[in-house]
Amino acid sequence: MATKNDVTGDSLVSKAVSDQYRENYPFKDGPVQRGGWIYVDGKLVPKSEVVRKPRPKGPMIVVKGFAAYESPSTGNVISTDQQRDYDLKESGCREWEGMATENQETARHLAHEDKKFEETISEGVERTFHELKSGQTTPENTIDTGWLADE
Repeated sequence: MATKNDVTGDSLVSKAVSDQYRENYPFKDGPVQRGGWIYVDGKLVPKSEVVRKPRPKGPMIVVKGFAAYESPSTGNVISTDQQRDYDLKESGCREWEGMATENQETARHLAHEDKKFEETISEGVERTFHELKSGQTTPENTIDTGWLADE
């Protein structure tokens, strides 16, 4: 006796009673067999007959190992990535990324140093000007140039 859907009125047929299931049922000629079964291309096949792709053994880990070395900047022995990162940070160094990148980084660093130097000079000139203007300091009649030449 087939059950009917209350909304559509269609007959409800379970998968176990469908024609496709009956055609592919592996035990239609005898008793049910014990063991594991897997659907392969729409048919039930015993697990023992299924050829599976070999799985890689061991955990799936990406190892980026390197031999321990002595840091040229600090002299510490570096054997892990964490030690390496800490050593680079502490010594103010960074990872080598190629000559083009190094040239860009050098140019950026020199521009930054030049800007800092110009700001320092500008600040000193402005401070001296304001000190002279406000009378906090008096101008010297002679200028000591001894600091200009290495004596």
